[in-house]
Amino acid sequence: GLELSDRFDHCFLFGDLNYRVDAPFQVAAEHAMRIAASPPPHGPTAPPDSGVGCAIGTPHEAAEGGTSVGRAPNLASLRCLLAQDQLRREAADGRCAHGFCEPRIGFAPTYRWEVGIGGPRQLSNKRNQAPSY
Repeated sequence: GLELSDRFDHCFLFGDLNYRVDAPFQVAAEHAMRIAASPPPHGPTAPPDSGVGCAIGTPHEAAEGGTSVGRAPNLASLRCLLAQDQLRREAADGRCAHGFCEPRIGFAPTYRWEVGIGGPRQLSNKRNQAPSY
């Protein structure tokens, strides 16, 4: 059969896939803002099925609870959001992105940041949707 990933050395996928972080807007935004303010140190991030993550809570709960494994609270927030990322879950369950893998993520979600507002960065709460990668 035709395997797209076997035919090319590089393949770039562009588009709005409509996957989000599966969490309430305010909770996901607090985690994203914590990560953006102080990006985690380089290092491994937990895959969504590793058990490292959280039943999404506030950044304070993430830092105080089982998600912080002796690292900075922003790493706990990163792991929390990645564990709730819909695209990562679907790919891990084999429902999309067959044959593709994603590099490690060490940054806050990039979709929903307001541009050119002058002042501290903020996330847009358009339609109460959580930010996404």
